[in-house]
Amino acid sequence: MTRHDISPEVYIYHYENGFTGPDAMGWAPELQYAWSRLGAAETCNIPFDEQKALKKLKAMNDVGDFAHKMNGIEFHHLHSREVPDFCTPERLAEINAFLATL
Repeated sequence: MTRHDISPEVYIYHYENGFTGPDAMGWAPELQYAWSRLGAAETCNIPFDEQKALKKLKAMNDVGDFAHKMNGIEFHHLHSREVPDFCTPERLAEINAFLATL
């Protein structure tokens, strides 16, 4: 997952099974999980309170807003949007459940 040209098949595998080991790119798996769900919300056009999201992310790892937005949320948004049929009803429910924890 350290490459910028991650195939949709590889991305969705990690989205569904976790970003761990070298695929977490040095970030904690729970941080990658949060980023991936926020990026998925962007992909699926689900609005969320960015300030609440950043507050939650900073409580996990205070690397600053820019890193959370670009290295995290935007990275996952750019990759999830390349997955065909990404925004399934099941995935929308999962994303909304995560957003409810903000």
